[in-house]
Amino acid sequence: MSEEVEEESEEIEEVVEEESEEIEEEPEELEEAVEDPEEENQSDVKLDEINIDIAEHMEMRRGFALGTLDSNGEPTEDGEPNPDFSWALFVHELTYDGDNLEMQTDAGFMTLTDEERNLVARRAQSIAGNVIGPHEDWDHTNYQRGLFLTISNGDNVLGSSRVFDVTEFTWHD
Repeated sequence: MSEEVEEESEEIEEVVEEESEEIEEEPEELEEAVEDPEEENQSDVKLDEINIDIAEHMEMRRGFALGTLDSNGEPTEDGEPNPDFSWALFVHELTYDGDNLEMQTDAGFMTLTDEERNLVARRAQSIAGNVIGPHEDWDHTNYQRGLFLTISNGDNVLGSSRVFDVTEFTWHD
């Protein structure tokens, strides 16, 4: 009987040793699986830079629409409002999350015709794409594909891109 106990004890020791070796290896595997916080932070910084650039471009278009900026983007007190940029007045905020766009607007946006809403949404997508492309090293295909856009007023989703053609929109009247 003591031989059996001894054999069982040896088997248990072997299993414990194997398990211990596996446990020692796991931290290395876990370290590899965990994202590098520095890399994640760089990604956040990049998104912040992109969103700041988008906001600056949108602010310039609003300035053209209101006549507060001249054609060079310089402040002016006696400028003429430019109706070609009036669409930008409906875009309160345009943000990129790394994959998609979200446009914040107001309830007045829904008083526009579908054609006018589509125009506002497409121009916002275009501005964002022109800003994002160089930051993300886009190729021609990325520009053609475009970005999915969700249009909201606060937490209220007013519309969004269609899945197979992101430049077409579904409106939730």
